[in-house]
Order: sequence, then structure tokens, then C-alpha cells
Amino acid sequence: MALKGLPIPVFTIFFIILAIVASCAVIKPSAPEVNLVGLKIVDITLTNAEFLARLKIYNPNNVAVTIKEVDYELMVGGVKVSKGRSLEPVRIGAFQTGEMDVRLSSSYWEMAKVLSDIGKGGAINFMLDGDVKFGTLGFSDLSYRFKKEGSLPLSQPGP
Repeated sequence: MALKGLPIPVFTIFFIILAIVASCAVIKPSAPEVNLVGLKIVDITLTNAEFLARLKIYNPNNVAVTIKEVDYELMVGGVKVSKGRSLEPVRIGAFQTGEMDVRLSSSYWEMAKVLSDIGKGGAINFMLDGDVKFGTLGFSDLSYRFKKEGSLPLSQPGP
């Protein structure tokens, strides 16, 4: 049955386009997976300690994503070490993994327990909590919450 005034091909094309647009709205990208894979002491002074945290980010989607920023709070050895945000975006291909370095700074008073654990060597427990903001084809401002806990080996500052 044809609608008056509309040829069937135009009517069919309209419904195909409508179906494609509706399916894009329903298929929302999956959240990238964020893991802390390294924590390196960069500098220790009388007032603060600086670290470089390496984040590994996996894109579980079948399209590339741009990680716009990561807002985070890092606790090391049960002590809140830092809160902040990444500085540069990272583009990660479909089903690929990318890495991002994040600089952390904390006052010595907050770090007293952590620094005593560092002196013992071995590994230290961490908790990384935050939001990852990213965009992909058709979605420009997505945000997902993440929380990771684990243990990392310590590396001493270099000369």
C-alpha cells in the first residue's frame, strides 16, 4: 500500500534512515577500562613527594575513541596521595590499549606513612578512583566512573 503523494522508494529510504538513527541512539559505546600499571617516585623534597603514575587504558569498542581527560583520586597505602586530572588527550584504536602518564604531587605530611612503606621496599597497595571522559563516532561527551584497587612494586628515585 502506497501513501498518497509519496513514492514508495522515498518512504522506504525514510524508514531506513530512521532505523539507522534509532540504532545509533541505542548502541552506546562501552566504558574504557582504566588500570594503574606503574607508580614511580620522581622527586622527594622536605615538603612534598612527586610521582609519575602510568595508566593503561583499554578500548573495548569496535571504533576508535579519544580519551579527553581522566579525573582521578589516588590513594597509596591507605593515604590520599593526589587528586587531579590528566593534561593531554589520547586516541586509542578499536580493541587497542593506550597509555597515559599522570603527574602526582603530595605534601610530606600526607605522605609520612607512604614514605615509611617505600623505605621497606616491596609492593604498596593503591586505589584509583575517578572518571574517564571520552568521545567516539557520534558521541562527543561521554563519562564513565571507574575504581581500581591493587598492588604495585615500588621503584626508588634515580640519581
